[in-house]
Amino acid sequence: MITRSQAEAVARKRKVDLGANPTLYFCSGSDCQNLKSDRALREALDGRVEVCDVRCQKICKGPVVGLEIDGRIEWFYKMKSKSMRKRLVALVKSGELHSSLASRLSSKRSGRFRSDTAMAAK
Repeated sequence: MITRSQAEAVARKRKVDLGANPTLYFCSGSDCQNLKSDRALREALDGRVEVCDVRCQKICKGPVVGLEIDGRIEWFYKMKSKSMRKRLVALVKSGELHSSLASRLSSKRSGRFRSDTAMAAK
């Protein structure tokens, strides 16, 4: 029998498919520059995902990153806090999307790029 806290923890996460070779897309807009230069995040993801910089996605809600989830690119906004970046790393490592990270999904740009061309690969 599972406890209530265990059941709540399971409810806060859902398993997603990141594919065999996931790519993380960093928006290069002026609001996203802090995340683009976040070496700790890039180092934590090193070897787990390919990292690409893409032109501004015009979501303009703080640092924005994209990740292919279940076969489509999903954009996360307001990725300023250390806890959100840790949840992003946990998503890449385990394939479990935490509800607090899911609440940062942008419907405005869901499933697509503003531009189909990445600026530069890692």
